[in-house]
Amino acid sequence: MLLLVSENDVVQQDHLTAMRELNQALLAAGKEVEFLILPPYQNDGHMMFFEVGEYWTQVRRFLSEQLAE
Repeated sequence: MLLLVSENDVVQQDHLTAMRELNQALLAAGKEVEFLILPPYQNDGHMMFFEVGEYWTQVRRFLSEQLAE
């Protein structure tokens, strides 16, 4: 599983903390997880995911690796 969150995705809700907790829970359950905290995005990191941006390189890399297995 790939988890992506921006450092400043805390405006509407603290998604950064939620993603950290989800990552820990998945790891504790023995799941394979790649957790990436991305740099801040403008005034609200959550808005980063409303468009395809620089993070898409990470998504494509992850999918390529997973689909190659």
